[in-house]
Amino acid sequence: MKKFKNMNYDRFRLAVTIQAIGIALTPLIFTWSITKEYTLVTSVSLVFIWIFQVSFLIYYVRKTNRELAGFLQSLEHKDYTRKYSEERGEKTFKEVYKAFNQISKAVKQAKIEKESEHHYFLYTIQHVGIGLISFDEKTNKEFDLEKDFKEDKFRDFLKLANITDNQKRETVLDNLGLLKNDYLVNAGVLMFCDKISKFFLQGKVTCVLFEGTSSNIIDKKEFNSDLISNYENAYNFIISKLNTKYIIERYRTEKFELPKNAIREALINAFIHRDYFSNGHIQINIFIDKIEISSPGGLIKGLKKEDLGKISLSRNKLLFDLLSRTSYVEKAGTGIKRIRDSMKEYNLNVKFESTGFFTVTFERENIGRTMKKNVEQIIEDQPKTSQKPAKEERKKLILQAIKEKTFTKRRFAEKIRVNKSTIELDLKELKKESKIKRIGPAQGGSWEVLEIEK
Repeated sequence: MKKFKNMNYDRFRLAVTIQAIGIALTPLIFTWSITKEYTLVTSVSLVFIWIFQVSFLIYYVRKTNRELAGFLQSLEHKDYTRKYSEERGEKTFKEVYKAFNQISKAVKQAKIEKESEHHYFLYTIQHVGIGLISFDEKTNKEFDLEKDFKEDKFRDFLKLANITDNQKRETVLDNLGLLKNDYLVNAGVLMFCDKISKFFLQGKVTCVLFEGTSSNIIDKKEFNSDLISNYENAYNFIISKLNTKYIIERYRTEKFELPKNAIREALINAFIHRDYFSNGHIQINIFIDKIEISSPGGLIKGLKKEDLGKISLSRNKLLFDLLSRTSYVEKAGTGIKRIRDSMKEYNLNVKFESTGFFTVTFERENIGRTMKKNVEQIIEDQPKTSQKPAKEERKKLILQAIKEKTFTKRRFAEKIRVNKSTIELDLKELKKESKIKRIGPAQGGSWEVLEIEK
């Protein structure tokens, strides 16, 4: 093509040069002819020849400019249907027209290829959610199997999955589908890395405790380890911020505020089914009236909201398969139903929403009022023959009152009809047992429960 263009340009330059030379020589010949006798006719002819040469040169250049301008306009307006005749006109113009047609054809082909790539890209993006491109199965060349692989996390997983560890590490990884061309795939990176943000910034988990229903943050934690550690840390954060309530029926029993199995199910789903291509991260928000567990990605394409709890589709099939080998994942497709059933037993609502994120919202009881009523009821329910509750019962009541933020030594002692010094001794024992700790000074400070009730 380059050689062809050079030849075409050389011909055009040669034609213009010849005409320019002719125009320059004609006046010289004319001047010479008028000095000779009997050359009037020749002189007049030379004038007409010179006028013709100038006119033809102007026509020649203008025609070329018009054709070039038309060609550039067709490119500007993306009109590749225009064709130039390669049969008519002199040879130089034929070559120009041929070049125009070839350029138009090349640009048109490039446009078709670009549009084809664009449509393929859109098609690919639309099908990411259903596994055309699976994040967890992609090889990760940034992960160094010698430096980044955490052997202890790998051994822990083998125990959870009941896989014998008498084989070579590479053999086990290969059998699990985690090794490709000597590189670990992303599912393996998520499971066996030490710091997930080193490879995926979006892999971190953020847990926030808010004051009441406001946006004021009381406590915030960000977990940045491997997938299972992040899951366990997030679960423990939730549990530590919830309450144990006393159920007074025939026997006095303790019951956790929300069903633990429902929380575990919603949380593990967030890790397994989230969209890891998204820049978003798993977010857990705890308010006084609700808990929100959100993961990026929304519902998987092909799954409708009414299908929740009936159909099981996984965005990350390899990751799902890994965790299905452990107790973290129970029977596939039943998780949503178990969450609903568990919350129904607690007479509380649960809501599932899908936007750019999939969010599970657990309703909480009005804990402040309910717990206060429970403690008051326990105190009032003491047998009339016994003026003072037993020490262990008293310590439980103290823990409950500290949790509900209503505890003061004087008021509590009056309520259960014991001396203030008795309560102080109980507090010392609880502190010694590492169940509570003092926050702030003796005057103006407060107590905080350390032990998670199970």
